[in-house]
Amino acid sequence: MATTCVVCHDPLVMTVDPDSDVEDQPSSSSSAAQAETVPDDLGLACGCHYHWQCILDNASSVANSLTCPACNTYLSSSTPPTINAVYTSEGSSGEPLDLLPTIREEAYLSTNPGARPARAMQTMCAEGDVQGILELLSETEETERDALLRYQDPLNGMRSGLHLAVEAGQLEVFWLLMWLGSALRQEQFPDEVWGLVQALEVGRIDGQDIRSLRDGSGRTAGDLAAELGGVWAGIVGAGPVPVNENTITQVSVPEIAQLFVIFMELRYAS
Repeated sequence: MATTCVVCHDPLVMTVDPDSDVEDQPSSSSSAAQAETVPDDLGLACGCHYHWQCILDNASSVANSLTCPACNTYLSSSTPPTINAVYTSEGSSGEPLDLLPTIREEAYLSTNPGARPARAMQTMCAEGDVQGILELLSETEETERDALLRYQDPLNGMRSGLHLAVEAGQLEVFWLLMWLGSALRQEQFPDEVWGLVQALEVGRIDGQDIRSLRDGSGRTAGDLAAELGGVWAGIVGAGPVPVNENTITQVSVPEIAQLFVIFMELRYAS
């Protein structure tokens, strides 16, 4: 059984910090304050073992060649390709996993480091994290907010944040993104939304209308909403500019009340 990483030759463990209350103990309790180790063992089908970070450090070469960096064995035997691996660590039971999606993501981010915050924002869009989106935008240089808002992920079918919000049914994020990145006029927004963004002084971000962005299948967020139906049927229509002017001013969305609560909490927390 392998005990060291084939890259750095260190033991297949990682050091974890002791509990935070250790520092409050007397210095005579130094043995309790010693750092602990947990397994950090990624095994590939070829038999080579790596630290998790060590394999990620070689992500670009693995993604391009699908071979083990140490022994050069071709790692995939399926179509579409996969890389079977077993990772053992704290909280991990050592079950088989397909390593290739993680490898491709890390390879992409290593050559496109600026995509990290954009992909983080897309995760927030899918999860409905309005507060996180506002905080990320506030921490981003004004000249970079356009690219952040309109980023389309090549690792996820060229979806935009608006696509992900529609797909996940995140109405609060939908209205926020529409305000930030569409050319929809103020009077076309429900009064509740307009009142909230005005109170919070949330400005709009110039650039391509976010509604016109198409994913890898050629769909706008409006096209996707039309496919999904449900609540979106009364809000979004089809076409390159997918919000129907006549419908948007008539629709009453109960979730706007929740959006009001979220925005007011943000306002008074700052």
